[in-house]
Formats: sequence, structure tokens, C-alpha cells
Amino acid sequence: MTGIARNIELYNSAYSLSWKHVSERQKRERPDIARRLHYSIRRLLKDGETEPLFIASEALKALEESEPGTPKAESAKQALHLIR
Repeated sequence: MTGIARNIELYNSAYSLSWKHVSERQKRERPDIARRLHYSIRRLLKDGETEPLFIASEALKALEESEPGTPKAESAKQALHLIR
């Protein structure tokens, strides 16, 4: 049970940290941004990451890489795969 509680704590911390850095413009232009952030954070937790700041940073990178007009990295592709 401790592991579940810890993952919830890590998820909440990482989501809060990353959401603060998503601009209002991005939120308007990409209505699915919250879902993409959610799946990126979940994937990182599943991979065993334990540092909220690192998780938030990687989730934001995945969002940037999936922006239209930018090259997509492997982590962004994996996040999209989880959505489907």
C-alpha cells in the first residue's frame, strides 16, 4: 500500500510542477494537453522514476517534442501509443 501512496504523491507533485509551466496559449491551442501530460507522467512512474522534478521536466519535453512542426522523439511516440 505504501508504494501506491508514494506513486500518487509523486504523480500529484510532478503534475503540479509541470502544469505551472504550460502556457495559457498552449492550453487553448491543444485541448488534449492535460491528457498528454497525464500519460507522460504515468509512463515515467511506470518506468520507475522517483524524482518529481525530473518527471515533470521529462513530461514537458515530451509535450514540446509532440508540438506540430517539431521532430517527435521516442518518448513522445510512446506517450501517444498509450493514449490509443
